[in-house]
Amino acid sequence: MIRKLSVLFCVIIYITLSLTNYIYAEGNLITNGSFEEVQDGVPVGWSIYTYHKDEGASEFKVESGEACDGNNYVTIVNNVQNDSRYIQTVSAQPNKNYKLSCYIKCENISDSGNGAILSVEGQVTGSKPLKNTDGLWEYVELYVKTMEGVYSFNVTVGVGGYGAESSGKASFDNVTVEEIDTIPDGAIVAIVESPNQDNSPSNNQSESDIDNSESENKPAKNRTIWIILAICILVTAAAIYNTFKSSSSEESSKTTDSTSSTSDNEHSEDSEEVKESEEKSNDSGE
Repeated sequence: MIRKLSVLFCVIIYITLSLTNYIYAEGNLITNGSFEEVQDGVPVGWSIYTYHKDEGASEFKVESGEACDGNNYVTIVNNVQNDSRYIQTVSAQPNKNYKLSCYIKCENISDSGNGAILSVEGQVTGSKPLKNTDGLWEYVELYVKTMEGVYSFNVTVGVGGYGAESSGKASFDNVTVEEIDTIPDGAIVAIVESPNQDNSPSNNQSESDIDNSESENKPAKNRTIWIILAICILVTAAAIYNTFKSSSSEESSKTTDSTSSTSDNEHSEDSEEVKESEEKSNDSGE
């Protein structure tokens, strides 16, 4: 019984931790930041871009083993001076601050160009450029400040940049984007302004409508998670109760059997005593 209860307890702890991690993962605005989900050789949620498209100029790979986070990571190899990157669009709000971060491992990056960087598409500012990390994952970060009318921006991880092409190999993992209250003093900051094209709300949807929609969606999502967690707890509690009940029934059955056996033994002993008494009485009579 103790073993059963231990297993059930471990199951509920595992479910609780898994759901808790999922809830807190909501803070990351990037989808598939560890590149675990892959479809047709491309990580889900990401697109690829390369300036020089000649065959063999650049390679994009999803690799496994020795990842910084999870099992997978992505690698870009520029065999020539090039600007190549993985790109993902993230939703944002005007006049907000964001922290972008990832881990980079690179080698044989040319001295010219931007090297291996984390950046925002259309921005000159990027994370500290890396050339060689000696086979180790190195953490980099970049801060973004959105201006009025900005409702999204494109996060990129790559080798090279606009007018700053590089050759060499770089791997990327654990990309995160989170909204923050303030930007630290002295941090690298990319200021994203509203582009000429329309990336603002549609004419039929005001800014306040978008704010309300997002604020409504997040609690709804959280409620769903907590409902699932509550159901898991109830199911586990019911299983524990049934285990106790079953164990109690078995013990009760054993007690009843023991009592019945004792009663039968006593009855048998009484019968033997009566029989012996009758035999003695008959012997006396003779």
